[in-house]
Amino acid sequence: MRMFFAIAAVLLALSGTAVAQSAYPFRSQQYIGMLNGEWGTAFSLQSVNGVQHRDWFLGLGTGLDYYRFRTIPLFLSISRFITPAQRSFFISADGGLNFMWPELDKTIVYDSRWKPGLYAAGSVGYKIGLKDRTDAFLMSIGYSAKYFKEKRETPFLCFDPPCAPVTETFNYAFNRLSIRLGWQF
Repeated sequence: MRMFFAIAAVLLALSGTAVAQSAYPFRSQQYIGMLNGEWGTAFSLQSVNGVQHRDWFLGLGTGLDYYRFRTIPLFLSISRFITPAQRSFFISADGGLNFMWPELDKTIVYDSRWKPGLYAAGSVGYKIGLKDRTDAFLMSIGYSAKYFKEKRETPFLCFDPPCAPVTETFNYAFNRLSIRLGWQF
């Protein structure tokens, strides 16, 4: 949780300098996407907010990831537009933490403790600028990975108390193809 507040403080500091200096304007990127991998296809939403300097964009992002388990990624995103033109290819890399948002109806028999894990993504895309030079339509394709751990305690019937529950640890790793459509303003 301390990491979350540290990253939030950095973003607030960056947004404050973005207002004070026109060389670093504030930008927001809103994405809707599909994730496809071994466990099928799922929906994702992301919001990345930060500053842009020439053809570089740096921001803090979060979202909803419904691939296999519902999670909330919190990440730092960096993008480079190949040219500063209205229409340009770009590359993007994201890295941060992935927090579990458990669905309560799925843990009736056992008690789960979730530990955050790594979130990483990389993509290539294309920006189509609109009449207003700050607005753009974004589309990208890339690779995304999320990792986290679950410690599950399941009670069992025993005839000689005290009885310790059965404890299992699961390490989850999901690698997926990502297709996103977005809007930058």
